[in-house]
Amino acid sequence: MKKIISLALAAMLCAAVFVGCGSGENNTTSSLESVTSKSSVSIETETKAYSFNDFEIQVPKSWTEKTKNGHTYFYSSVNSDFLQVSIMDDMEDSILLEENQELVIEGIKESMDDCTILSKSIQKNGDFEGFRYSYTGKLPGVGDTLYYIDCFSISYNNRFIQILYVSISDQREQISNYFPNILSSLKKIETTSSPETNNSAIPSENISSSTSSFGFSSIALLSSALVSSCSGTSTFD
Repeated sequence: MKKIISLALAAMLCAAVFVGCGSGENNTTSSLESVTSKSSVSIETETKAYSFNDFEIQVPKSWTEKTKNGHTYFYSSVNSDFLQVSIMDDMEDSILLEENQELVIEGIKESMDDCTILSKSIQKNGDFEGFRYSYTGKLPGVGDTLYYIDCFSISYNNRFIQILYVSISDQREQISNYFPNILSSLKKIETTSSPETNNSAIPSENISSSTSSFGFSSIALLSSALVSSCSGTSTFD
């Protein structure tokens, strides 16, 4: 179960790297003025399907998809919000067990400053039953920005899957417009054999194979990964 906690923290911290450190690879902006000026943009309804071998998800078509350090990101075309999909293979433990849910929550609390758990529940979204929880918090050593994260975690085919929506806490009005629809689009893809390791998003019309792995085992290593990512290096291999 420790691996599940590690993945939960890794996903959160990797997500924050993109917002807190700024990435030249994406088209988003952390400017609150820009976010506010675009907040009146109409809600996008056209979506695009992405496959992760044994499941599929629908994301707004205009959002920019990037993959880094084994995580897949979808950046909003409206503001600085983004969606993240993270996967760990060979996980037999189930997130539907209450003790595992509590371990994940405790791991998050230990890794964030001023962390507040806002909600947690077992719910079904699309074809999957999973553990959904939301929280706010600040990342140690990465400024004073308060982030809002809404997460849906799934155990499926011996894989631990996390789908996170990340937003600046006081600019998160778009989450209610998009995240529920994204989660409801979750669809199982039946396979005739064990799923291959594939943690990168692949448009459904162009499915190919790629591999990556997660090797986190402690909060200290995650903190090191965060610092090195901000400085342009990586310990995520």
